[in-house]
Amino acid sequence: MQTSERRNHHPLRRILGLEQRSGPFVYLLDGSSLKLEHSRELVRSYPPAQNQHGVSHWPVLKIVVLHEVETALAEEPQWGPMYGSQAVSGRIARPPSCITS
Repeated sequence: MQTSERRNHHPLRRILGLEQRSGPFVYLLDGSSLKLEHSRELVRSYPPAQNQHGVSHWPVLKIVVLHEVETALAEEPQWGPMYGSQAVSGRIARPPSCITS
């Protein structure tokens, strides 16, 4: 079963009468960054920002949630470091309807 077919079988879709929806799903991307408590482990996992004045004190986490527009159902949140070599800023979210199985 493809992802789009699984989406049509979500219990809330059935309750709202949207079970047999055809066509593409439209998503709203909601993202934010969170400053975390300063600890050696968090700084290693979520590097702080840096600029011409130096490195910030706080580790920064990037979080993104996709919401399906018609029902406002949220997909599973995704997160990762906002800065550093493992930064996820450009690759953190991909609408599930783009994924086929």
